Amino acid sequence: MVPLALSLAVLWILDPALWFRSTIPALTDLTGHLLPPSILRGDLLPALHLQGWSPDWFAGFPVYRFYFPLPGLLVAGLGGVLGDALALRLVAMLPLVLLPWALWRFGRDAGLGSIKTAGVTLAGTTSVVMVSGTDLGGNVFSVVTGEFSYAWSLLFVVLYLGRASMGRRADDPVEEPGPVPIGRFRTVSAGVLLAAATLSHLVPVMVVTLGMVPVLVTAGPRHRRAILGGWVLAGLLSAFWMLPMAGSLDQVGSMRWAVVPGLSEVVPLELVPLLLPAAFGLVLLRRSPALAMLAGAGGAALLLTAVPQGLVMRGRSLPVWYLAVHVLAGAGLAHALTARARGTVGRWGIGLVAVLGTLGLLASLATRRVGSHQWESAMAGLDARPGAPEFQATIETLSTLPPGRVYWEPGDLGRFGGSFAFALLPYWTDHTTLGGLWNESTPTSEFVPLVDRMLEPGVHVDRDLPPTEASPRGALDRLRMLGVRYLITHSAGTAGAIRDIVGSPEAVHGALQVFDLGPAPLVTTLPCWSPPPSGMSVREAGPEWFVAWRPGSPHLVDRRTSVSDGGAGECVTPEPGRDAVDGIVLDDGGTIRFRAAAPGIPHLVRISYFPAWRARGADGPYPAGPWFMVVVPRQEEVTLTYAVDLPRRLGSLITLATLVGLAGWAAAGRSPTRRSPGTGDEGGAGSR
Repeated sequence: MVPLALSLAVLWILDPALWFRSTIPALTDLTGHLLPPSILRGDLLPALHLQGWSPDWFAGFPVYRFYFPLPGLLVAGLGGVLGDALALRLVAMLPLVLLPWALWRFGRDAGLGSIKTAGVTLAGTTSVVMVSGTDLGGNVFSVVTGEFSYAWSLLFVVLYLGRASMGRRADDPVEEPGPVPIGRFRTVSAGVLLAAATLSHLVPVMVVTLGMVPVLVTAGPRHRRAILGGWVLAGLLSAFWMLPMAGSLDQVGSMRWAVVPGLSEVVPLELVPLLLPAAFGLVLLRRSPALAMLAGAGGAALLLTAVPQGLVMRGRSLPVWYLAVHVLAGAGLAHALTARARGTVGRWGIGLVAVLGTLGLLASLATRRVGSHQWESAMAGLDARPGAPEFQATIETLSTLPPGRVYWEPGDLGRFGGSFAFALLPYWTDHTTLGGLWNESTPTSEFVPLVDRMLEPGVHVDRDLPPTEASPRGALDRLRMLGVRYLITHSAGTAGAIRDIVGSPEAVHGALQVFDLGPAPLVTTLPCWSPPPSGMSVREAGPEWFVAWRPGSPHLVDRRTSVSDGGAGECVTPEPGRDAVDGIVLDDGGTIRFRAAAPGIPHLVRISYFPAWRARGADGPYPAGPWFMVVVPRQEEVTLTYAVDLPRRLGSLITLATLVGLAGWAAAGRSPTRRSPGTGDEGGAGSR
């Protein structure tokens, strides 16, 4: 009854009237998360792939190569039945509603007893309505901003820690049980849960495994083998995604975040009242490996906030710390209310903890806001935004124009539904966009903020970007170089500056104006090129080169063989009329075809480079500035294909073999509950 009541309370807090709608969420990253599952269902799954390539964002990006596939699979599956928008809302909401059940299962698996399990469930559930860490993950406000994958990972991590502990069975009548070794079935289920957490979001998994190290060192040999066995199984089950991701980290893009969490983020005011009962909960660590693991994860989360900024934004580990404090506070408060103390000092001490802990928990709950104008506006959907008619008319206009790459002016786009509403243009039309979500998927994403700052110098102040001067003409030059054909403006000043350069807009719908910048061929000849500066790669030199670039400047090209017959840094002049490129075909499955009239001359392909691309009929592809591809045709017909490379192939085989092995093990009828008579040992098949 406790988890059911708390799940209903969370559902009430979420306000089903806002969530159970078939409209696309607005204003936040959650909007953009609609597109990748539709790519998964429409293009990848029919071809029996869980990863692939799409031209829709950033001049092309590898779909689910770097982002976590499990929540996307859930959205894709439900979307085919319920529609994409409702499926996205439900998948985003579910981990919060299911968290009380996960916490209850955690307490039972950990052998905490019914009272402490209830305390853990109650206190842990309150973490979902924290107002701190709204962009970090794990609470309602983070889910609204698009971090629902993190919430799924936290859910699976909580279940995993219970499974990986050494508590007795949940139906054991002993209130304060001692540890017994876990069995083979529990090890397998722990590994499956850890794999699910890994495929939902890596940060909670990294934090928890790091925090488990002290328990792993001090555990008995059987428990240590069980924990390590679960880790190995999780790695094998997630190998289809982990191996390709880990093998491609040198291709990851970065938003160049410059965020350092302060004391108010590490210990927010609403967490302070819980510190005392959480500290008292530490006395239970010796009797509960599960709590010890969670406490270790909380400590690891704090340590990771001091790690220098890298691929992952600093502070992303803090939700694990928040959850650990809540769970320990619930356990400590329940222990204080039920403990039998010896002596006057002990009784007064425990009584004081019980009273102050209860008041602290109530005070913490009293500070929680369970709704906000931004939240309600986001969940009301795109259709409810003031500029929805203008936005819809712009989509209809684009649908009538020849396909091309689209860029939209940065700035305050809230009245139209936010920036990621424009990132959904490929969802509604045949156009692709220069911007999008999942900036880590390709380094091409790093150049979009640089163009943004040329149009709007005040944007992206929270990122470590090269100095960029405001210049509408410079922005247009770079947009054309990036293969952009259509520019959407929303401010009168920018629209006027663009009109002075390119002429009248193609369409005007209220504040939104659509400008046609002219054809932007996907493939062009590149008679002039230059190598990167000595000792640097195209990737390293890219941002500075992009800022300094001028029309007609040679593109940087990383050579692995001879790129042209003219030698490094020289120009090769094709014969008159021999620089044409025609028959250009681009499909959503990752294939580019064209006919080259000038074999032997380098050709620039305005598609994001990735090592999985393979060329037939040409040498290459080679990475080229800003982050495109160069091929040197050796015949007229050239085909580039995004191939299933070795990491993907190997990872898929490992995961498939593991699944077959697990199915065979289950079919063999091995009982997960068989125990040696009269002992708590595993026997032949495990204690449970």
